[in-house]
Parts: sequence; structure tokens; C-alpha cells
Amino acid sequence: MRVAEISMTVNAPREMVVREIADYARTRILSKGRHVQSCEVLEDDGTTSIAVWRIKVLCFVFEAKNRQIVTMPESQTNEVLTGMARGTYETVIYSDSGKGTRIDYKLELRIPRFKLLEIPLIWFAIRMTRNLLMDDKRDIEAKYSGMKG
Repeated sequence: MRVAEISMTVNAPREMVVREIADYARTRILSKGRHVQSCEVLEDDGTTSIAVWRIKVLCFVFEAKNRQIVTMPESQTNEVLTGMARGTYETVIYSDSGKGTRIDYKLELRIPRFKLLEIPLIWFAIRMTRNLLMDDKRDIEAKYSGMKG
């Protein structure tokens, strides 16, 4: 297992940031097909959802079933239930900061059957996650500044 942590601040209220980042549809749109090929939501009760993701990794497309639990407005967890990275766990903690919302993201990546690929895949996972979070940050801040002005 490899662990990576990313932190950033988004200049918008916490409830808006959590709602936007937890929305499955946004990720594929913001990714523009670079990483997320598709995301099909199988179940969603407002707090816990199950979705099947098709993710492009190093020229290959992998499918994984993911369980997401959102505890408004402070946290979100994601667990990969099936697929190559089964057992991977993400924790996202949202907190108020002087400039908006602080996001602390922790990725615990497990690649049980692909030990030789672990280092390039963790590098890719961190890069993909950072890019998706930066896309989220730009999009949310643009929406929020448009709402204020």
C-alpha cells in the first residue's frame, strides 16, 4: 500500500465545495475524457452511492466499482470495491479556512496483483488526483465568483 496526501484551499463556501466535488457527473465533464471515460451511478441515497468508473491509466482503460460516502459538510470517503485497485481508499476532509474551504485529501492506493506497476501507478494516481482537484478548484471558484458578482 502506498499513501499520498494533497492539500489545497478553494475560495468558496464549504457546503458548495463538498456538493460540487461529490457530484459524479462533474468529474467526467471536467476531466474532458483525459482520465475518466465514464461513470455510471448504480445506487444513490443522498449520502452513500455506488458507481462504476471507467478510468484511463497509462493508455489502458480499467473499470472499477466505487462506494462514496458523503458526510455533509465535513468529509467524504471513497472505497474501490472491484477492479485493479480494489481496496484503495480515499478520505477527503473539508474545513473552513480564512480564504474559503481547505481540502485535505488522503489516498491509500492498493494494487495487489500488479506489484511491478505499483510505483508508476501511484505516480499516475497522484498526478490524476491533483489534476482533477485543480479542475474542481478552478470550476468552483469561477462559479462562486459569478454568484457573488
